[in-house]
Amino acid sequence: MRTRLPIALALLSLPALVGAGTCGIIYDTSQLQLVLDPVEVVDVESDAGALEVYAFDRNGIVVSYHLVGFDASLKDVDYAVDGDQLDVFMLKGGPADVTADFYLETPLATDLTFRVDDGPVKLTGVSGSVSGTVGAGDVEGVRLSTPDLDVEVASGSVTLELVARPVRVRVTADAGDITLTAPSGAYRCELDAAEKPVLKDITCDDAADAELVLAAPTGEIHLEGTAP
Repeated sequence: MRTRLPIALALLSLPALVGAGTCGIIYDTSQLQLVLDPVEVVDVESDAGALEVYAFDRNGIVVSYHLVGFDASLKDVDYAVDGDQLDVFMLKGGPADVTADFYLETPLATDLTFRVDDGPVKLTGVSGSVSGTVGAGDVEGVRLSTPDLDVEVASGSVTLELVARPVRVRVTADAGDITLTAPSGAYRCELDAAEKPVLKDITCDDAADAELVLAAPTGEIHLEGTAP
């Protein structure tokens, strides 16, 4: 059963402004909530704003955001528990500026899916599976131990630090570079870049048990192995 968790918003009334969706009320407010329901997957959908996820050994999930923008262009901002999934979302309904910067704290091994249209994404300590798309914005991963990561970025660079050997990593940066550090060793590689990929302490072997599929058709790919 879907449990809706309403969020109260502080509103600031402003005089009418010129332009579509820029009259009436704007938001400039922050919100923080603790979710104690058992959750295995966090799904984030954001039309505008940054996303930061920090995973560590804890119980419960912290959902925090800072919302700024015009009410006329805000369709919905909220979160809800649906079975074992937590949905977090900010959806626009007009052309005027409105953004929500999300910060989440999750337990280890929580899976993450996301769609961020306009804003950077930073993941720290995530050990569950990761799958997401970004329209415009860089993606940064710090101390990741996820076994399965699949990220597509239309405009922006991807920088990932893997501290545990993954099973599969698939990254596409249509207009940006890819920099990946991972435990040294052999990987099955599919690498597509505008320049010859740079590899250090990483070897490509079709018989390896881990896969790296990286595409930066207009940029560069840098791979570096680290001591386990």
